[in-house]
Amino acid sequence: MAIQSDPPASFHSSRDVAELNHLLNHPRIRPHMGGEGYLDGTPLMGAFYTSEHGGMLFHESEPGLWEGHWLFLAPNPKKLALGILAQFMLDEQPKLLWGRVPVGNRAARLFTRSMGFTSLGLRECPFLAEIFVWGQSPCRSLVKSSVA
Repeated sequence: MAIQSDPPASFHSSRDVAELNHLLNHPRIRPHMGGEGYLDGTPLMGAFYTSEHGGMLFHESEPGLWEGHWLFLAPNPKKLALGILAQFMLDEQPKLLWGRVPVGNRAARLFTRSMGFTSLGLRECPFLAEIFVWGQSPCRSLVKSSVA
């Protein structure tokens, strides 16, 4: 049995909401996004990086405080994710990057840890999720207080 390797780290920045919506509603991604029906990413459009293997969406929840969303189709997207994270950091220079992963999505929670994110624990927001931050930051309490 061959082990699948990382997809190449080729991606591009996009402001195309149709491209984002296509990915948000992909059958391998949509079930993990919560709720039902068609998702429109228009209100979330911030920094969006995409490739043929999926991508990442980032939006500012407070000035300098960005929330990230994994939207990967590839089984092992670590190389692609690292490339996107590096480009996002250069482009936006966030004070803090955070995310919330539904507790039922074990694979995404493990992947998030493997990418260097630190768990701040579980929180209802509005679904039960594990809250993560990337890197060390004095702003961790801001993340905890801003997650409604």
